Order: sequence, then structure tokens, then C-alpha cells
Amino acid sequence: MHANGSLQLENLSRSFGQTGVKGLDLEIPPGQGFSLLGPSGCGKTTTLRLIGGFERPDSGRLLHGGADITGLPPQKRDIRTVFQRYALFPHLTVSENIAFGLRMQKREESALQKKVEWGLDLLEIGPLRSRSVQQLSGGEQQRVALARALVTEPSVLLLDEPLAALDLKLRERMQLELLSLRKKLGTTFIFVTHDQGEAMMLSDRIAVMRAGKIEQVGTPEEVYKRPRSRFVAEFVGQANFFDQGGQWWMARPEQCRAHSLSWTASADSLALKVLVTEAAFLGGHHLLKCRGSGGSTYLLKAPGHENPPAKVGTEIQLACERKDLWTVGAS
Repeated sequence: MHANGSLQLENLSRSFGQTGVKGLDLEIPPGQGFSLLGPSGCGKTTTLRLIGGFERPDSGRLLHGGADITGLPPQKRDIRTVFQRYALFPHLTVSENIAFGLRMQKREESALQKKVEWGLDLLEIGPLRSRSVQQLSGGEQQRVALARALVTEPSVLLLDEPLAALDLKLRERMQLELLSLRKKLGTTFIFVTHDQGEAMMLSDRIAVMRAGKIEQVGTPEEVYKRPRSRFVAEFVGQANFFDQGGQWWMARPEQCRAHSLSWTASADSLALKVLVTEAAFLGGHHLLKCRGSGGSTYLLKAPGHENPPAKVGTEIQLACERKDLWTVGAS
């Protein structure tokens, strides 16, 4: 693990009129997988650019390994960035692209070539070494961009929506490979994503952002099971909300069950009558969309190996145990 891979953001702000980030305080230990998660315009990419040195803060400071790097340009930081569009050089081969950062560091040629070979081997792209990057698929380009960043041995690697351009199956495979790579190298990985599933898979901790501020920081399990606000509950997965005496409570769709109208709920359960309006089989689970008497929408998930819990057009009782409810603030 890199001893100097820790990061501290202290009251960091950067304004672009109505957008930007405001007073960010964040601590990321060395070797951690950390995701900045949120909708478009929430400030996550601005935060990444501040860490990478591509933006200067209006106020606050950034510490790396305990040293203040707020005023350092990108090339003076032990931090590398893999951009969403990879930013590869089309006139260079795969090997030449990987070597580029090392040449900028003025590495001795024999040592440089050894690191290039290491990068080709690490990302399993040795057979592509002499190809133009224009001949590569999206997944292959992504591997080249990762190799180019990693051969310089940064203590922190920033990844800005690194898998967004890939198709679903390749994206899922690359998620597993990134997870394995991070654990193998001990480098601090910081991801920017709007995909909550990706953030939960790749991260030890997640910062959920909204309107330039951090709504919640926690482990994937914490932000999913114990969201601090309705915004976090809605953004990180799907959620059902129940108004109980002026207080909003939440249950995830997989915590809800379908029962017949004749079923009697116990004191330990919350139940309401709903109409099933849509039903879908998604392989691992059945998904029901239901409408309550007041027009509210509810979702219910049941295991895919079971029979469908109800048909479209039928009325059921949607129930969940009170121990599974989590409060998300006043209504």
C-alpha cells in the first residue's frame, strides 16, 4: 500500500456561477476505493478536477499524504487521471501511448521499456502493443488508458466515468477487473460515476453529492440501508416511502412482500392496499409496480426462482416488517 496515498479536502470550494462545489470536507485513506456519486451537475467532476489539479479552488485546501498540494499543477502531483474519453494519442501505438507519461518523467530508456512491458502484462494487452489505438475497441482503449496511468506508479488514480462508453457486458467485466486491479496494487482509486451499482461494487466508501455539497459519506451498505435523507434513499437504489404521522419512512422493494386482501397484518408489519399496474421478470427477480389509493407508486421485488407474486390488474396488500423501515426525515 502507498504510504502517501491519503487525501484530505478541507473546506474546498469552487464556483461557476450557480454550479461548482461548496465547502467540501473529506478524508480518503490510502489504498481505498472511493466513489463520488450523484446526478449530473452535482459537483462530482469538479471535485475530481480539483483533486487532479485541473481546477484551482476559490477557497480551502487539498492535502496529499499530509502535504499541501493546493497550488501544484497536475504534472507535479503524484496523482493520475483516466478521463471518460481516455484522451489517447491517435498517432501513437499502444506501447507509445503507455510510454508517454514515463517519457515526460524523463525515465531512462531501459527502465521505461520494462515499465511499458509491466503495463502491457498487467492489463493483458501485450498482443496489441504495435497497433494504433484507432484500431482498438472501447474496452481495449480503456485498458491502454489505465496502463498509461498506472505505469507512472501514482499513489492516487482518478477515474472519471471510466466505463460509461462501454456496453453492458463489457462494463460488468471491467468493473470486476478494476476491483481486482485496485486490490492488487494498493493504489487509492477515486471514481466519479452516476451509476449507483458501479459505485457500490468498486468502492469501500461512497460520497453521495447533491448541488455542490456532500449529502452522505459511508460504506455501500450504509448509504443503501441507512440513507440520511430522502434524496440519498432515492438516488442509491429504489425505495418505497411511507408517511407515518408526519415522518417519512423508507423500505427497499426487496423488503416488501405481496399478500392477498384476506391476509391480516400483525402489529410488527406495515401493510397497505395497492393495485398492481405493471409486472416484469428480470431474471434474478420479479418486479411489480403498484399504485396506492392516494396515487403514490410502490415497487416490490420477489426472487426470480419463485412464481410471480401477483398479476397486473389485481389488488394486493403490500407489506413490510416495521424492523426494516428506516426514517428519512420529516414530511
